[in-house]
Amino acid sequence: MMMATYNINSELDERLRLSLANPGAFMEDLSLAYAFHQFPVLAPKKVFYVPMAERKAIPVFTTENDLNIFLSELTDFETEWELHSIIEVIELLKETDIDIVAVNPKLPQDEDTGNTAYFGTTELTKFLTHYTDILNTLFSPENQSASKMEKYYLIPAFVSESERIFPNLVAQDEQEYLPLFDNLDSLSKWYDEPYFSQPFKENNGQVLFLTIHELLHPEDVTNRFENASGITINPLDDLEHYQDTMSTWDELSD
Repeated sequence: MMMATYNINSELDERLRLSLANPGAFMEDLSLAYAFHQFPVLAPKKVFYVPMAERKAIPVFTTENDLNIFLSELTDFETEWELHSIIEVIELLKETDIDIVAVNPKLPQDEDTGNTAYFGTTELTKFLTHYTDILNTLFSPENQSASKMEKYYLIPAFVSESERIFPNLVAQDEQEYLPLFDNLDSLSKWYDEPYFSQPFKENNGQVLFLTIHELLHPEDVTNRFENASGITINPLDDLEHYQDTMSTWDELSD
């Protein structure tokens, strides 16, 4: 079968690999959700499925090479392939009994190259909705213009059923402050610095999405701020003026 050349952006495949290699990691999952919205996958023009145990899966691909590997294992099989967003694929499946999206599926004899995933359509929809809601809220005009107390922030934390513990940063005066971030670039500066984020990643840290009001007045959970004297917003953006980013608890009293 002669293959056409498809204009596939490699960024989706790269972000998929990072997410699969770091299960549950906030930035990697957020980046994957964003990439699923921005970049299409290769999907069959005519919907078909491959059997998986007692369920059915539609195969889609993030690289042409993975599609070629898949097709090389099939005989007496012809179909055309098109570029579609993963959202379009999920919508197409609503009228079928196919309930799995197989991304770069491999047969048992094929090598796993780190970009194969099997998503239930319900779970994938919840995943995309969760991170899309965060992005939409974070970048909304209402949030951008909101007051400090009512703006939504990205806040690293260690979460259990009954409490949340927050990693603090230590200022030059040895006082500790809880870091909050109001944009992805500022969070990435903290997240990509191993000194700050390695313990966070090793202990399954999560990134919460809260207002300061919600942070100070949690429902059905205890927030432990340890020795923090207050908060610091985007503390790594301008280290020369880091003191301008800090607010004590008294200053935040509402």
